[in-house]
Amino acid sequence: MHIIDNHDPRHPERRAFIQIPGNVDIAIKENILYADNVTDLLVIDISDLNDIRLTKRIENAFPNKQFPPVINTHFECVDASRGVVTGWEWTELENPKCQR
Repeated sequence: MHIIDNHDPRHPERRAFIQIPGNVDIAIKENILYADNVTDLLVIDISDLNDIRLTKRIENAFPNKQFPPVINTHFECVDASRGVVTGWEWTELENPKCQR
């Protein structure tokens, strides 16, 4: 995630970069950044951009994506031993075992 000072829109200034694998959404309230990190919720203090700090991690705040975000479809069953699902892609499957 790039943090950019946009006080002067004609001259934006890069201020910081925060690497958050699996991040899809964020929210900021005052100097606190809330971000998803696959299934966890991160609470990050950004009051000092030279000293960005993770203040809290709420594990398993979000469900693992065990099925695609559509209904009436067949898909490849999730094998949890291979890690978490970070996204789905459309492809042709031969004899898919799972459906929603």
